[in-house]
Amino acid sequence: NGSQVLAQRLLCDWMTAKPPGVNRRQGRAIEDSLLHLSLSRAIITHEMRVVMIGPFGRRPRGTMGDRALPMAQTLAARGHTVTLLLPPWQNPRDAGRSWEQDGVTVENIRLPARIPGLFHVLTALRLVRRALALKPDVVHLFKPKAYSGLAHWLLARLPRRPRLVVDTDDWEGPG
Repeated sequence: NGSQVLAQRLLCDWMTAKPPGVNRRQGRAIEDSLLHLSLSRAIITHEMRVVMIGPFGRRPRGTMGDRALPMAQTLAARGHTVTLLLPPWQNPRDAGRSWEQDGVTVENIRLPARIPGLFHVLTALRLVRRALALKPDVVHLFKPKAYSGLAHWLLARLPRRPRLVVDTDDWEGPG
């Protein structure tokens, strides 16, 4: 089918022109995700709106910048509209900041007040609300735990929802 052929072409393009700074493990993770997209028929033949949701911000960990951003940039280079949504709970000064980087819009959501018990739910709800406001064709969720995991749980229960891709590459045990 046409969508699988396009996804396989994306995978081949990725394998021949990896962005600089992507190591072998990260490259394999991106290839696995593209392969998953081709098998799930999530990639189709028109420009897509893709929202990627991370479990944390870009700092102090580097995962979102080292792994998610290159994947997002590859999709943007192919003509897709890509937004990377991040909850900067470990670095609240970044909350509300957004910028464009190589065709990808990177948004740090605004964080709610740190009300015990509610902060986590409200953060996930803000991620979901912003993702849906962007009217995505696909929502890619990194690590099915923490805020991206809760966002996945919420999105999966909607009767009308975009396609969901859950990235479990560097799952780090239970929890």
